[in-house]
Amino acid sequence: MIDPEHIIAIDTETCLLKDPVYDSSKRRTRHSPPDTPELILLSFSTSQSAGIQRGDTVPAAIREWHANGRNVFAFHNAAFDIFVLAHAFPTLLPLFQEMAAAGRLYDTLLLEQLLQIARGPRPGESNRILFPTLDSLAFRRCGIKLDKDPSIRLTYAQYKDPTTPLSPKHHKYALEDARATRLVFQSQLAEVVRYTETASNPWGPLSSGIQLRGVLAFRWLESFPVCVDLAHAEVVRDKLQTEMSGIQDQLIAFGWGSRGPKTKKFHFSTKKLRQALAEYAETIGLCCERTDSGLVSTEYDYWAGILPRDIGGDVRSDRLRVWLRYQKLQKLLGTYLGVYTTSQVHYPRYAVLGARTGRTACSKPCIHQIPKHRDSLRSLFVTSRPSRVFIEADYVAAELVALAEIYHSKYGGSALGGALNSGADPHTAVAERLAGQALSTLPPDDRARLRQLGKVGNFGLPGGLGAKRLTEFANRSYGLKLTLEEARAFRKEFLAADPELARWLEDEKDPEVLLKLAAENIGISYEQLCERLKPEKAITTPSNLVYLLRLRSWIRGSRHIDIPLRPGFNPNLDCFKRPATTLTGRTRGKCSYTEAHNTPFQGLVADGIKLALFELWTKWTPEAPWQPVACVHDSILVEVESAACEQVAATLEMAMQSGIRSVCPNIRARVEVKHLGRYWGPRT
Repeated sequence: MIDPEHIIAIDTETCLLKDPVYDSSKRRTRHSPPDTPELILLSFSTSQSAGIQRGDTVPAAIREWHANGRNVFAFHNAAFDIFVLAHAFPTLLPLFQEMAAAGRLYDTLLLEQLLQIARGPRPGESNRILFPTLDSLAFRRCGIKLDKDPSIRLTYAQYKDPTTPLSPKHHKYALEDARATRLVFQSQLAEVVRYTETASNPWGPLSSGIQLRGVLAFRWLESFPVCVDLAHAEVVRDKLQTEMSGIQDQLIAFGWGSRGPKTKKFHFSTKKLRQALAEYAETIGLCCERTDSGLVSTEYDYWAGILPRDIGGDVRSDRLRVWLRYQKLQKLLGTYLGVYTTSQVHYPRYAVLGARTGRTACSKPCIHQIPKHRDSLRSLFVTSRPSRVFIEADYVAAELVALAEIYHSKYGGSALGGALNSGADPHTAVAERLAGQALSTLPPDDRARLRQLGKVGNFGLPGGLGAKRLTEFANRSYGLKLTLEEARAFRKEFLAADPELARWLEDEKDPEVLLKLAAENIGISYEQLCERLKPEKAITTPSNLVYLLRLRSWIRGSRHIDIPLRPGFNPNLDCFKRPATTLTGRTRGKCSYTEAHNTPFQGLVADGIKLALFELWTKWTPEAPWQPVACVHDSILVEVESAACEQVAATLEMAMQSGIRSVCPNIRARVEVKHLGRYWGPRT
């Protein structure tokens, strides 16, 4: 636990912050790096005192506080304050990196986001993770109303000279921010204990130490550009627009679209598309997804997993594949090319907690979902100098490594972990268990299909996919067509061949535990829920099993049971939501069945890549012959002078290995380092 006597809250006041240059009023992409404004002063607050440091007294004060190894530092938006301080006093940067690695830096902004994730969304709330301001937290948690008067907040530039005395208002403003940061931090620590399973965690409360390292490393990454070859982008755009014109002509021939008589602008008929989708679903016996208003869903990802992968089937499916291609081309031309062609350089923005699993998000522009196969838009991206080439390091089957680490922690080991540690292919290993013999003894087609099925099971089942979703996943990801009956049989066989996976997916079956979980989610006590679930006909001693059966009847819509519902509460989805915790100590509250099984291993990989990027940052210097370019989920892209390729590749691989080993110490992880040349993707 953190001793309040050793908390030092720090805040900085700076010159005016310059807004990055955006491409348009829509602010779809940044054309300049984030600004690091000039430091004016540092304010601090401890349990004993508060004060202000200016000029050369700043690094001396920080070093003095750091000398006491029990002191911890609390910031609000640590990435901003630490980079401001390091920009003003470069010798402080290694010190901050050392403190981050030692778990002595905290960020109330990050910790509040982790607490949002731990609480889980309330009924009707979105899964979006908010970015609270210090004044909102101070008021909500401590009842402190901070005065954010712009005439004070934006006028510290007049005190650049550290010998110029501060006005009483400016002095008070700076001290109140530091004091509020400390009180908010102490309030957060008091709440954290509700969501932690152990008294001490080497990664800090709710994995905050990892996230702090991640947010600093991503702030470093954001200062480097992602460069686009505009000439090649125009060639790609012309090619896609030509294809789009042909696709539109086909849709018009189907009766699904038309062109305006004057402008010749294409208009698509969503109504006729829904009719075609409903007819196709009826033909194959599919009860397709619908919108809240009851209309047939037109979601691309949903239908891409159902329709045959290639043209050449029946007429209905062929026409719908043409529509899917139309949807894809719209995204390629609008979401991607329409943004990337606005400038030769872009500075993506990263959110270290972009999803409740702990995975990062990227925006302005997003470079996480760039197509890399059929429509490889990665070929648009080029190194910043002709003398440099790209190197990319990627984890091999990272989620399986994380899952095997969880098995090791929970069950003492697993067949999956054994295969990974021995260097065997985990998909072949499970396929051989399914077949009951070595794959080498089977015909080539059977070998290939069984290994693909091994992939389907390894990557699809740990997240809790049922048979229906498994058929869509197998078709969309691997081109395997499974009927619902085949998927059910395969799921059963796979779980029998992988006992650790079967234990992992086994849901809690204790009626009392389930009833208490439901009561908490509904918002009433366990006793109140049981009282409302009592059968109408008297039973001498109603059991928890009877109560659970009646609860399930209520979930299915029984009107004979009166249980109060909060606005936005969906009994079918929300009743049995439960928390999930990663091995690094981060809790995600109110998870569905699939979320509860996906989050622990996806979150572990996310933590590993953040630690890897932080490790890489500590090895970089401005004189280095390389610089980072992007981080895409479980891979890192750098550009390097051609002569230093081998040396930098070894550094990159070492950092990646260090990151994943820190969170998965018992399972062997492989890192694949690829030399890509001057372009991120191949050009055709």
